[in-house]
Amino acid sequence: MSLPRSVRHNDSVTWIVDEKTDGTIWQRIAHLMDDRQAIFGASKALGINARFRFYRYGQDDFFKPHSLGAFFTHLVEAGRRH
Repeated sequence: MSLPRSVRHNDSVTWIVDEKTDGTIWQRIAHLMDDRQAIFGASKALGINARFRFYRYGQDDFFKPHSLGAFFTHLVEAGRRH
């Protein structure tokens, strides 16, 4: 999903990590992913988002507050959602 320039005005790159990298990172951080603050209704984290986003901001660039909603990785990978 690409946000309009009125919301996000910067340079960006998205790196979709391979399963090995994704698994290695998840193995290292899984023990930190709990719900001690009861924010997520005791739901359990199952993994990380394999889409790593990197942003570069110039002098007049910005990223306004916004909400994207749910992201369904399996639909993106199957080519059914963009």
